Amino acid sequence: MSVDSARILNINDIDDIIALYIELVGEEEIISCNADRIDGVTAILEHPGTFMIGAEYEGEVVSMLTLHLLPNFTRLCRPYAVIENVVTKHRHQRSGFGRRVMDYAIALAEDSGAYKIMLQTGLRGEAVGFYKKLGFKEGNKLGLSIRSAAERIPLIERQN
Repeated sequence: MSVDSARILNINDIDDIIALYIELVGEEEIISCNADRIDGVTAILEHPGTFMIGAEYEGEVVSMLTLHLLPNFTRLCRPYAVIENVVTKHRHQRSGFGRRVMDYAIALAEDSGAYKIMLQTGLRGEAVGFYKKLGFKEGNKLGLSIRSAAERIPLIERQN
């Protein structure tokens, strides 16, 4: 399976983008109204410093991620980068597509002067191993996150 080159995605990729988001989080986590889906993806594509990067196979985007380049005051005002929503269609995993989009994102962040690139991933071993092979390290920082209040309320109720 030959890996076509990665590129920055645009609104013409909307169907593939939505299909990949559904593969990532499931249909229930995606806006159901098609017009709202288009508006949501457009907001990401048009956000300054944000890039959706994808890799194609036979004209279909089969892997993608979102790269955010954020301004910074420290580190001589060099930006930092955050990678989110990395996904490859299941049938194309382990074929180089994920690596291709990650390599593209890392190069874009470095070319933009980013002093670091961060990402978080689930605790599944294979994803962690994939990121380590790309040079990401654990242990030099601790990544923490908090969900929105609406997502935390059931947890709080269970604890009482």
